[in-house]
Amino acid sequence: MTNHTDHTGLRTRLTPAAATADSHVAPASSAMLNKVPEVFLLFWVVKILSTAVGETAADYLAGTLGFGLTVTSLIMAGFLAVALAAQFRVRRYVPAIYSGSLSSW
Repeated sequence: MTNHTDHTGLRTRLTPAAATADSHVAPASSAMLNKVPEVFLLFWVVKILSTAVGETAADYLAGTLGFGLTVTSLIMAGFLAVALAAQFRVRRYVPAIYSGSLSSW
């Protein structure tokens, strides 16, 4: 397997069959299925911290501000919808938008 960086900057691992393919030609469907994103430790650190921020915000809304479970759920669902819309709208990786969608989830 070899490492490859695609146009988005995401490092992937390619099987030997996919690695030998011409980079200007789209790989065959079987080679495309062999592309697996490499996940780093930093990803999990960001995921855990972002999720903790979202849970803390929801606890603050429900407990401290007294909104209750239903209103807090609706507010957080609204944040998630906005964050996901922003995430799908951008064409490249934007850390702030990505962590916003993680923390709203």
